[in-house]
Amino acid sequence: MSAICDDCGKPFDNGGEPFMLTCDECLRAEGARLAEEAANFRNPTPPPIPVRGGYYLTECGYCGWIGSSEQCLPSEEDVVCPVCCSGGCEDEPSEKDTEAHGEAVMQRILASEEQSARLARESLIVAAKLTAACEALKPFADYAERIATAHPGWDHDQFEIGLSVGACTLTFKPFRRARAVIAEPSEGGGGSAA
Repeated sequence: MSAICDDCGKPFDNGGEPFMLTCDECLRAEGARLAEEAANFRNPTPPPIPVRGGYYLTECGYCGWIGSSEQCLPSEEDVVCPVCCSGGCEDEPSEKDTEAHGEAVMQRILASEEQSARLARESLIVAAKLTAACEALKPFADYAERIATAHPGWDHDQFEIGLSVGACTLTFKPFRRARAVIAEPSEGGGGSAA
């Protein structure tokens, strides 16, 4: 008996099975896709916790996750990795795991310290840029303050007209300089500061 495949739309022989709606080629392709997806499956890595009580340090032989056996998924036969869901975690403590975990913790600490130092450097650069931009705009701020002091009763429109009349004596050079200072890329190559 012939039927039309629900996936590819091609006719195929379903052998008289009325509930067989997919051809063998599409079934094989779907099986291969599911097998690849299962092989590459990863849960989010759980945050590290200290090894407590009756638990021990373990490492997954498939994905390399290292952590407390307390975080492993429940199973009667294996110690199941919380990241890749394989039964690749060791089921008893070993000295090698403890050493590997200590090294992993040290690497996380060093990476965190390096990131903190980089952020501190970047914040100093941004602060210097903003200070330079403020200095570049100081002539305009001073002129605006003089107008506001000389004409305390002016409304917004009058104040704006007063600024524009005086703008003839001021140049846009400080604005351009402030903009250029802020737009300069930081030393880490991270682009512009906003």
